[in-house]
Amino acid sequence: MSKAGDRYQDLVGAVQRALDPGAIVDVGIWVEGPDGRRDMDVSVRGIKTGVPYVALIECKDWKEPVGIAVIDAFDSKRHDLKVDLAVVFSNSGFTQDAARKARRVGIELASVVKDGDPTVHLEIIRTFIAKRHAVVRWVLALFWDKDRAGPEDFHPLGVTFRGLPVVNWIQQDSLRLLHEHPGAALIKAEYAFKSEQEFRIRGKVCLLIGLVYRVECRRDWVSQSVRESVTLGSYDFLRHRVTVPDKQAYILGPFDRDAWEPCDPPPPEDAELEPGTFKLGMELFAPVQGQPDMGTPDLDFVIKERLVTTPA
Repeated sequence: MSKAGDRYQDLVGAVQRALDPGAIVDVGIWVEGPDGRRDMDVSVRGIKTGVPYVALIECKDWKEPVGIAVIDAFDSKRHDLKVDLAVVFSNSGFTQDAARKARRVGIELASVVKDGDPTVHLEIIRTFIAKRHAVVRWVLALFWDKDRAGPEDFHPLGVTFRGLPVVNWIQQDSLRLLHEHPGAALIKAEYAFKSEQEFRIRGKVCLLIGLVYRVECRRDWVSQSVRESVTLGSYDFLRHRVTVPDKQAYILGPFDRDAWEPCDPPPPEDAELEPGTFKLGMELFAPVQGQPDMGTPDLDFVIKERLVTTPA
């Protein structure tokens, strides 16, 4: 005899079917125990690595975190029914006492994750730590034939090639150099042209034979907290990780480029990832800042020789 299921139980059942499509998943049933009939919010009967298993899942769609009394009662219930796996799904989290007891007795604690579903109240906020490689200062030098007059004074942002700001090419090139020399504190890039090239500085034509720019770099650690979700999955409260079933999408962010804050480096991690798990790592690169929406000149095709050094 089935009992009336609610929306949260149905979602838990949907997660279990997505995780193990070959399993038999029942929602809202009664079974016979040693002391009479017992209700099972969600039961799963399947096979993992060739071994049959039975899972018992308790569902709590409450406004307050689930406390230790629920874990105590569920621990007794799972022993009575002799199941292989016991999980409590909560739509409002768990108290510290409940989590401590569940960890000690081997009961898993989880919650449904279903992006955009108003039934699901859980919001996962994950803090990401990233190594940042940034240009903090840069200078530009221009070179012309000694028989010609060069610009007496110029600002790097006022130099254009074929009507486009040279700083935008330097932005792309400095990004490449940051990737190629991640540990360098100073990078010097020298470029000789195939022939004299016509640039404009303050609106005046200037024939150049090359340019050199130098960037000072800094490496630090930054962090940002963003939203993490899944189109349909679950969140493990004890391991602090999201489970993404096959054919479901993992959703992260959005990140705000201006919201990164300085932080301490993360502790070293020696443990290998478990099979079927993944962890995201991030590196940020902040090159020379260009001029948005003004286009990028193609200087690569006029360059004859390149020399990049990283002075100590």
